[in-house]
Amino acid sequence: MKNVSVLLPSVIKRLEGELGRVENIGRNIEKTFGDFFSEDGDRRVNSRMALQDIDLLVQTLADLRIFLNHLSSSTMEKDMVNIEAALSFTKLDKVKTALAGIESEQKDNEGDEVIF
Repeated sequence: MKNVSVLLPSVIKRLEGELGRVENIGRNIEKTFGDFFSEDGDRRVNSRMALQDIDLLVQTLADLRIFLNHLSSSTMEKDMVNIEAALSFTKLDKVKTALAGIESEQKDNEGDEVIF
């Protein structure tokens, strides 16, 4: 591949598209996996934990895609961009603090809604 210079907003849009694709793959897996255990009546702890991990994966990918979508429309000044508006559209606290560059003292999944 040639060494090609590309505008940052274009690269961000491409990354957003790929995250959306992976998010959809996760949603398909989540639905299939959930249906499999729902039909068989298997509600063991490991099954629920796996479903919750898949759900967290999908939510995280969705937040990253949304963040990139809003970030790509932000104005850059001297290689700097204001991320406040883009952060306001993320849902998971863990994603928000990571993207903001804040070290989170929270444990995994703390503050995230448990739905399984």
